[in-house]
Amino acid sequence: MSPQEYYIYHYLNRTPGQFISIYEIVKHVGGNRSFATGRFWALDSLSRMESEGLVERNDAEEFRIRHQPDDTTEFLRALQNPGVSLGDTAIITIRDVERNA
Repeated sequence: MSPQEYYIYHYLNRTPGQFISIYEIVKHVGGNRSFATGRFWALDSLSRMESEGLVERNDAEEFRIRHQPDDTTEFLRALQNPGVSLGDTAIITIRDVERNA
Protein backbone atom coordinates (compact mmCIF):
# COMPACT_ATOMS: atom_id res chain seq x y z
CA MET A 1 0.00 0.00 0.00
CA SER A 2 1.42 3.34 -1.02
CA PRO A 3 1.51 6.31 1.38
CA GLN A 4 -1.36 7.96 -0.52
CA GLU A 5 -3.45 4.80 -0.27
CA TYR A 6 -2.63 4.53 3.43
CA TYR A 7 -3.86 8.08 4.14
CA ILE A 8 -6.96 7.60 1.99
CA TYR A 9 -7.77 4.33 3.75
CA HIS A 10 -7.46 5.89 7.19
CA TYR A 11 -9.53 8.90 6.16
CA LEU A 12 -12.32 6.66 4.88
CA ASN A 13 -12.04 4.49 7.97
CA ARG A 14 -13.13 7.45 10.13
CA THR A 15 -16.67 7.05 8.79
CA PRO A 16 -17.20 3.32 8.17
CA GLY A 17 -20.23 2.53 6.06
CA GLN A 18 -20.57 6.07 4.70
CA PHE A 19 -19.75 6.88 1.07
CA ILE A 20 -17.42 9.87 0.58
CA SER A 21 -17.05 11.82 -2.66
CA ILE A 22 -13.70 12.05 -4.44
CA TYR A 23 -13.92 15.80 -3.92
CA GLU A 24 -14.00 15.41 -0.12
CA ILE A 25 -11.27 12.77 -0.12
CA VAL A 26 -8.86 14.93 -2.12
CA LYS A 27 -9.66 18.00 -0.04
CA HIS A 28 -9.08 16.32 3.33
CA VAL A 29 -6.28 13.89 2.52
CA GLY A 30 -4.15 15.92 0.13
CA GLY A 31 -4.43 19.34 1.69
CA ASN A 32 -4.92 22.65 -0.10
CA ARG A 33 -1.82 22.44 -2.31
CA SER A 34 -2.73 19.00 -3.63
CA PHE A 35 -6.34 20.07 -4.07
CA ALA A 36 -5.29 23.08 -6.12
CA THR A 37 -2.97 21.11 -8.44
CA GLY A 38 -5.56 18.54 -9.46
CA ARG A 39 -8.79 17.43 -7.94
CA PHE A 40 -8.62 13.84 -9.14
CA TRP A 41 -5.10 12.80 -8.12
CA ALA A 42 -6.59 10.21 -5.74
CA LEU A 43 -8.62 8.44 -8.42
CA ASP A 44 -5.73 6.16 -9.46
CA SER A 45 -5.09 5.15 -5.85
CA LEU A 46 -8.79 4.59 -5.19
CA SER A 47 -9.13 2.47 -8.34
CA ARG A 48 -6.19 0.32 -7.22
CA MET A 49 -7.67 0.02 -3.74
CA GLU A 50 -11.01 -0.98 -5.27
CA SER A 51 -9.39 -3.72 -7.37
CA GLU A 52 -7.63 -5.02 -4.23
CA GLY A 53 -10.96 -5.16 -2.40
CA LEU A 54 -10.18 -2.50 0.20
CA VAL A 55 -12.80 0.05 -0.87
CA GLU A 56 -16.03 0.00 -2.84
CA ARG A 57 -17.61 2.56 -5.15
CA ASN A 58 -21.27 3.43 -5.64
CA ASP A 59 -23.06 4.74 -8.75
CA ALA A 60 -22.38 8.36 -7.72
CA GLU A 61 -18.59 7.71 -7.81
CA GLU A 62 -18.29 7.89 -4.02
CA PHE A 63 -16.06 5.55 -2.03
CA ARG A 64 -16.14 3.78 1.33
CA ILE A 65 -14.22 1.07 3.14
CA ARG A 66 -15.44 -2.37 2.11
CA HIS A 67 -17.10 -4.16 5.00
CA GLN A 68 -14.97 -7.04 6.20
CA PRO A 69 -16.76 -10.12 7.56
CA ASP A 70 -16.54 -10.67 11.30
CA ASP A 71 -15.57 -14.35 10.95
CA THR A 72 -12.03 -13.69 12.18
CA THR A 73 -13.33 -11.96 15.28
CA GLU A 74 -15.53 -14.94 16.11
CA PHE A 75 -12.58 -17.31 15.71
CA LEU A 76 -10.34 -15.22 17.96
CA ARG A 77 -13.11 -14.93 20.55
CA ALA A 78 -13.57 -18.73 20.50
CA LEU A 79 -9.84 -19.22 21.10
CA GLN A 80 -10.10 -17.26 24.35
CA ASN A 81 -12.89 -19.48 25.72
CA PRO A 82 -11.76 -23.02 26.58
CA GLY A 83 -14.20 -25.71 25.52
CA VAL A 84 -15.81 -23.70 22.73
CA SER A 85 -16.00 -25.56 19.42
CA LEU A 86 -13.84 -24.02 16.70
CA GLY A 87 -15.87 -25.68 13.96
CA ASP A 88 -14.03 -26.74 10.82
CA THR A 89 -10.79 -24.93 11.58
CA ALA A 90 -7.22 -26.07 11.93
CA ILE A 91 -4.37 -24.57 13.88
CA ILE A 92 -1.02 -25.01 12.16
CA THR A 93 2.22 -24.44 14.04
CA ILE A 94 5.64 -23.72 12.60
CA ARG A 95 6.76 -27.22 13.69
CA ASP A 96 4.08 -28.74 11.44
CA VAL A 97 5.35 -26.76 8.49
CA GLU A 98 9.00 -27.59 9.14
CA ARG A 99 8.20 -31.31 9.51
CA ASN A 100 6.45 -31.42 6.12
CA ALA A 101 9.08 -29.37 4.25
